[in-house]
Amino acid sequence: MARKLKIIVYEDDPAIRALLSPVLRQKGHEVHTFTDPTFCPTYSDIKSECPHTRPCADVIISDYNMPNVTGAELLSLQKAHGCKIPVENKAIITGAVLNQATIDTIDSIGCKLIKKPFKLAEILEWIDECSSRLSSSN
Repeated sequence: MARKLKIIVYEDDPAIRALLSPVLRQKGHEVHTFTDPTFCPTYSDIKSECPHTRPCADVIISDYNMPNVTGAELLSLQKAHGCKIPVENKAIITGAVLNQATIDTIDSIGCKLIKKPFKLAEILEWIDECSSRLSSSN
């Protein structure tokens, strides 16, 4: 049995939020959804380090095209400012056609890239992988 995870979803599309949130909750996870990334302290105060001493969540799923900042920019900010969530447990989902430079940037962050339309099974399999990584690191 996979452990219960705290998952943050940054997604401005209500249909995607309405799809992901109940499915992840049904799997036993605690899910928090936000329509833009301003919730994250590394976004709201980009001059300071992450204020948390422990990870604020186990997993982050971010849409690429978000208000105010792209998902890649958010995850880069988090990485640069000491976010405690393992980068391997972060994913960017996108329906956009990305150029090679953007793909290279996402690769350099170290997060998962999931293309829309995605299959829920793909998301759930990745969430299980995140859970396994967290279990083996404890």
